[in-house]
Amino acid sequence: MSLPTLPSDERIQTLIEGGLTMTDGEAQKFRENEVDGETVHLGLTDSMLDHLFKDSFKKLAKFLQIVRQMQEPGHGEACSTQSNTQPNTAVGGGGSCTLHSEHWCH
Repeated sequence: MSLPTLPSDERIQTLIEGGLTMTDGEAQKFRENEVDGETVHLGLTDSMLDHLFKDSFKKLAKFLQIVRQMQEPGHGEACSTQSNTQPNTAVGGGGSCTLHSEHWCH
């Protein structure tokens, strides 16, 4: 299954397997906001991440760590990745960053 077609539930499971503890409410936010492989590929802004992990810097940091690890060359079979964090130039960006992932494999 290609990255853009991976559903939210598979992303949630991958995060849990990576060590992120998620409440039912947090998992529901991922589903409601369609946070799947395509969403991460398109980019998550600071405000999007804040919405997903509103009350926990630790969970946000763990999420970002797991995404970075998944983007490392050699993670999974035939996984070619490239990631970067770019300044958000959108109106109201205020120097925030956007997380982009070329591939989010498992």
